[in-house]
Amino acid sequence: MDLPVLELVLIGATAVVSGILSGYAGFGGGLLLVPVLVWIVPPVEAAVMAASGSTVSLLTLAPSAAKSARWREVGFVIAGLVISVLLCLNFLVSGDPLIIRRSMGAFVVAASVLLMIGWRYRGPRGAIPSLITGGLTGGVTGAFGIPGTPFNATYFLSSNVDAVEQRANIITSNAALATVFLGGLLAAGVITKPLLWKTALVVAFWSVASRVGKWLFEVAPVSWFRKVTLGLLLATGLCALFL
Repeated sequence: MDLPVLELVLIGATAVVSGILSGYAGFGGGLLLVPVLVWIVPPVEAAVMAASGSTVSLLTLAPSAAKSARWREVGFVIAGLVISVLLCLNFLVSGDPLIIRRSMGAFVVAASVLLMIGWRYRGPRGAIPSLITGGLTGGVTGAFGIPGTPFNATYFLSSNVDAVEQRANIITSNAALATVFLGGLLAAGVITKPLLWKTALVVAFWSVASRVGKWLFEVAPVSWFRKVTLGLLLATGLCALFL
C-alpha cells in the first residue's frame, strides 16, 4: 500500500467512528467518512471506500430490518434512488475534484444543521413523495459521492411510526443505495488494485464497528449520542468546505 502509517491509522479510526454511527442510526457513517478521506485520496476513491464500508455493514443489518420495514414507502424510495444514482454518477467520475470536495462539505454542513434543528417533513406521503425523496437521495450520492441519506432519513423519521420501523425503513433503503452506488462505480472502472487494499481496511474496521453501533442502539440513550455525532458531522463538513 502506498499510504504512510499515520494516514492508514486516520482512515482506520474514521472508519470505526463511521461504522458505529451507521450501525446505530442506519445512516450518517458515509457523511462522516468521505469528507475525511478526501484529504487523503481523490473524491472518487473516497466514495469507493465509503460505499464499500456502507454496503457490507448495511447488508448485514438489512435482513432483520427488512422484516419491520414499510415496503409500500421504501419500495418507491428505492426506485427513485436507483434511477438518480445511475443518471448522476458520471459527474462524480469526470468532474473537478475541488468542486466535488466543496460540494461534499456544503451538503454535510446543510445536512447537519437540518438534523440539529429537528426539521420534520409535514407534507403528503405516498408514491410520488417517496419517489422524489429517493431521487434527491440518489442524486446527491451519485453526483458528489457523499451519501444523500439525510433526505430519506428525514422523510422516514417524519412518519408516525415507532423508532424500530423508522430505523428499518432507513436501513433497507440505504442498503439499496450503497449497493447500487458501489455497483455503478465498479461499472465505471474506477477501482484499481491499490484502492482495493485501502477499501479492505475501511470495510474491516467499519464492519466490526457497525455491530457495536447496533448494540448501542439497544442499550444506550439517544440524546448524548445524537449530539456527539451531529457535532462530528458538522465539523467534518466545515473542514471540507473551507480548508
